[in-house]
This record gives sequence, structure tokens and C-alpha cells, in this order.
Amino acid sequence: MSEIKRVTGLIRLANLLPALKETFWRFGPSCIGVLTTTLVGLLMVHDPIYKGLVYKGLVDTDWLERVLATMMIATVALTSVKLAGESANWSKAKYAAGVMMVLALIYLFIWQLLNQAFTVTYFIFALAALLSLMFAPYVQRQSDSDSVWYFNYQMGVGVFFAAFSALILGIGLLLIVASLGYLFEFKVPEKLFLDIWVVCWAGYFPLYILANIPKTFNFEQQHCEFPKGVKFIVNFILVPLMFAYMAILYAYFVKILLQGQLPRGNLGWMIICFGTIGITTKLLAYPIRHSGTKLLTWFYQYYYHALMMPIILLFIAIGVRIEQFGLTEARYIVVMLGVWFSSVAIFAILKKDRFEIKMVPISLFLLALTASFGPWGMVEMSLNSQVKRFKSQLIEHKLLVDGQAVEAQEHIAFEQLKALSSMADYLAKTEQSLARIRPWFDTLLTQSHIETLKPQRWQGGKVVLNLLGLEYMSGWKYENQMSDYFIFDNPNDRSGGLIRVTGFDYVWHGDDYYTANPTTLTIALNDQPKQTRLQIKDPLSLFEVTLVSDTNQTLAHFGFDMIKLVQKLKAANADGIVDASDDFILEQSDKNQQITVRLLIKNIKGQVTTSGNIQLEHVSYMLMLKMKAPIE
Repeated sequence: MSEIKRVTGLIRLANLLPALKETFWRFGPSCIGVLTTTLVGLLMVHDPIYKGLVYKGLVDTDWLERVLATMMIATVALTSVKLAGESANWSKAKYAAGVMMVLALIYLFIWQLLNQAFTVTYFIFALAALLSLMFAPYVQRQSDSDSVWYFNYQMGVGVFFAAFSALILGIGLLLIVASLGYLFEFKVPEKLFLDIWVVCWAGYFPLYILANIPKTFNFEQQHCEFPKGVKFIVNFILVPLMFAYMAILYAYFVKILLQGQLPRGNLGWMIICFGTIGITTKLLAYPIRHSGTKLLTWFYQYYYHALMMPIILLFIAIGVRIEQFGLTEARYIVVMLGVWFSSVAIFAILKKDRFEIKMVPISLFLLALTASFGPWGMVEMSLNSQVKRFKSQLIEHKLLVDGQAVEAQEHIAFEQLKALSSMADYLAKTEQSLARIRPWFDTLLTQSHIETLKPQRWQGGKVVLNLLGLEYMSGWKYENQMSDYFIFDNPNDRSGGLIRVTGFDYVWHGDDYYTANPTTLTIALNDQPKQTRLQIKDPLSLFEVTLVSDTNQTLAHFGFDMIKLVQKLKAANADGIVDASDDFILEQSDKNQQITVRLLIKNIKGQVTTSGNIQLEHVSYMLMLKMKAPIE
């Protein structure tokens, strides 16, 4: 409770400035990281400034994002270096060397090794940095579990109150600004509200945490106490829930043995939750391992033994998935956590009372750091697995001959198409992965209108499959379902550009929704003789434009085949986006009546059945009509 009073005491304004001064003196490099993170965050909030810098060529499009990531991770990592130095009484020279080594590692990772598209590696690397805070003071010194536990408990309390006070401060400032705007009748800039949140969470929140990091690292067992409410949660909520979860997993294990079936793939994430929450609960229960309920005492003593069977199930389940579908970053993480559970459980069982709490975060830290980069990392190993699998499938279906992809000459089953589409999606997601397969498509690219394969985050495999002469199948498709949705947007309309209508007498904007019962839209041209009317009919395939007289005599008729248009657009670019706006312009003329009709498609969408039939759903268009003389 005294620790909580010490932390909450910082909320008082009188204690704030001295605490900040002391914090800057103690964690100088980390505080510089906090301030830089805040400034970069504010700059990114104000989009015009950021885009202006990009436009002038002063920064790259991802430059500020990398700076932000560098500063955030450096703030945490340099705090760990300081704690390690304080604990081991490093000299100034040794501390400076430690700072330089950590900064060099962060620079190497973010600015040299990191591929922006694989953002999961950001989180894994950041996780390693955060974990280092848990054991940094105890790396070079003999420590007991009491000291490690209480140090991290103090850190946890500091984080809780930092988040709570940052939330209260942010809400309070927002209310003040909003009230000033309302009472004095001026418009508050929207960006100001975002600025407040950036300052509170990127600046105030980490500084508050730094101010509450303990200055001593040795504690006795009597220090290891936490509020009664937390004891109640651990004793009567977390531990019983873990036993219920454990019973379910063991019942499933018995079912597997009786039925002789392999575990389901999604079982892995259930076991991940069981292992992660269980280890966290066991760490929380450390101070009351002897004084808690009998259920808690049994849980604390035998949890790692009980974890062994779920670990075996985890490796079987993920092994089956990797065998079937190859390695991905998500499956790599499952394997990594399985290794973590195994190492912690085995060492805890073998060492028993000699097992130190600090080994739990240290082991996960080493695994996370290893997974972040290198040929053994999650990205490189996943890429190698998927490239190898994709290549073997292409060879099996005779789609790769002498190192060059060729168009399909035989029917490929639905499930195999889905598998090829999934692999192509994965490999077309980033430039790093696409570079592995692009040389295979040199011949097909030369024969097509496409200059090169470009990375695309979503459904990038469409282009690859279409080059192979195959129909793309998303992971959500099932057999005999509508095969594919398409949406084609006119790039001129999408970019908000002006459309030239010089030389036309009439312009009509329309939206047609295709149904089983086609409709006809009639528009009067009152300034024309014979009370001429314009009729627009949208049947299932032909978009018809007809000029009729007051006696329903057809004066001119035009028909635009929308199915052929869709086929042309799909051939122009299979990913649903066409860069040439000319493809969206259809024009016909009646020389006798000297009438020209131009149909400018703004947007067209629909779906393709598995049999290849195109079904239109919606067309947004601009119809332009030119008459050189009044209709007679």
C-alpha cells in the first residue's frame, strides 16, 4: 500500500516538477525518446505538414513511421540499459557503450532489415524490448524471486496509474477545450483534440512510468504483498477458470485417444491462451502460493506438469497445419510460444525450488529477439516455406516448365485452385516476397499487357492466377458458390478529376441497379421538336439508349454491351482496378440523325459465377448526348 501512495503522490502538482526533473536526470536518453515520439506523433496528426515534407522530397513516405518506431522502441530499450547499469554499478563509459550498442541494434533492425509490410515483426521486436524491462536489473547479479516479483509489481502499479492518470488528464483537457469553444463561440480545430491525446499518451504516459520505476532492486519476502482485491481475483476467479479450461483440454485429449483423430488446427490458439494466462496467473500467485486456497496451492505446485499434455497437443496441431499449408508468421508465433511453454515448464519441473521467476521473461525475450530477423526469423522462414510450396504446386500442375510459368492446359480442381490462390496472395503481398517468384513470370508478362507484378496487400494473387489462365478463388469461397465479385472504378472519377464535356448538348448522371425485372427510365428533351424523349433501359447485359417521338416512333437507338465491357476491364487488370480511364468510355453515333451518345462509366460491379457467367449488379454512369441539328 505504501507503494501505491508513493505512485499516486506524483499526481499532485507540487510533486510533479521535481519528479520530472529527477526523471530526466536519471533516464535522459529515454526521455529524449519520449519527447521525439511526441513531436513525431504531432507531426503525423497534422497531415498537410507531413505530406508537404514528402512532396518536397525531404522525407520518404514511410520515413516518419520508421522514426516513430525507432523512438518508441529505443525509449523502452534504453530504459532497460539504464536499469542494468544502475544494478551492476556500470561506469559512465560502460553505460555509454551499452547505449550505443542498443541504438545500433535498433537501427539495424528498423532501417536495414525490416520490411514495412511485415508489421508483425515490429510487435515481436517491441515485445522483446518490453520484456527486457522485467529482468534488466537482474541480468548481472544474483537475485531472488522475491526481489524480481516485487520490482515488477511496482512497475505494474506504475503502469496502471500512468494509464489512469493519462486518461483522466486527456478527458479533462478535451472537456476544457470543448467548453471554451462552446462558451466563447469559436470553432475548435479538430486536430487539437488529437494533439491532446498524442501529448497525453505519447508524452505524459511514458514519463509517468519512468518516474515510478524503483531505484532499489533488492526486496524481502514481506514486501511481496498486493491489495486484497487482487488476492480475491487470483484465488477465486483466475485459478478456478484455469481449472475449468484445463478440464476441457484434457477431455478433448481423451476424445482424440478414443477416436484416433488428429487435433484441429485452431486448437493451437486455445492452448496458447491456456498457457499464456496460466503462466501469468502463476506469476501473480507467487506471494500467496502458501497462504492461498488449497486449489491455488495445488495449481501453483502442479500447473507446469499439467501444461505438458496441452503442449504436446499444440505441437501436433500446428505440425499438421504446417504440413498441409506451409509455415506463415502466425504459425511461427504459435511454434515460438510452444517452445516457450516447453522450456519454462521443463526447467521449472527439473529445478523445482531453484527455478527463478526471471527466467520466464528472459526465455520469451530471447525467442522474440530471435524471431525478429535473420534466416531463422519468422519472415524469412515463412517466405522460404511458401515459395517452396508454391513452386512444387506449379510443377505438379505443369504450370512451371524450365523455370518459366505457363498457362494452364488442364482442369484444376476447386480446392487446389483455392490453395494456389492463397499461396499467390501471400507471395504477392510485399515486394520482398514477390521478388522471389517474379522471374518465373517473365515470359507470361511479355505476352500480356502487364508490365510487371506489383505488390498488393489484398488479393494480389488475382493477377498471378490470371496470368496462369486460372480463376482466382478467395479463402471464403466454397464450391458451386458465386465465384467472384468485381468492382471496377474509373480512375478519373476515383481521383476526383474534372471530366471534359465540351461539344455535348445534354449530360445525365445515373445509377442503375440490375434486377431480374429490367426498368426503363424516360427523360423529356423539351427543347427538341416532336416532344423527343430519351429512354434508358438496363437489361441484364445490354445498356440501351433510345430517342423516341411523342408517337413512340424510334428516332435513334444505341446499345452498349456491358458484359463485353466487364470482360475488357477484367482482361486489362485482374485485380479490379484499371489505370486507363479510356477503358471506361463507350461511344456510338447515328450518322443519319447526326447524333452521338457517349457513355462514361464511373463504377461497375457485379459477380462471376463458377461457370464463368457475368452477372451485373450496379452501374454508375454519365450519359452525354450530342446533336448537330434538331431531330426532324
